[in-house]
Amino acid sequence: MSPHIKARVAAVVPAASQAYRRFFTVLGGLVLAAALSGCHQTVPQAGPDPADPGAKVPATGYRSTTASYQSMRPAAPAAWSGRGAGTPATDGDRR
Repeated sequence: MSPHIKARVAAVVPAASQAYRRFFTVLGGLVLAAALSGCHQTVPQAGPDPADPGAKVPATGYRSTTASYQSMRPAAPAAWSGRGAGTPATDGDRR
């Protein structure tokens, strides 16, 4: 290996390793900050604590969705026999 290549490698490698070290230090700090920020409660809680089983909460009600159903059928359905007797047969109807 020629001396000028050795000199160039000797000058570049420490600078590159220092840049990588700085990059991973900053990256590690950002990851740590992001992980710890999830543990911090930023908004004050409104109302009773949901984790407290003895907390007073309003009662819930039940309303059926089909309780007010009314049949829209005016009369009982008629039999189907004789319904098509007054219509002319087409070629597709003959067997």
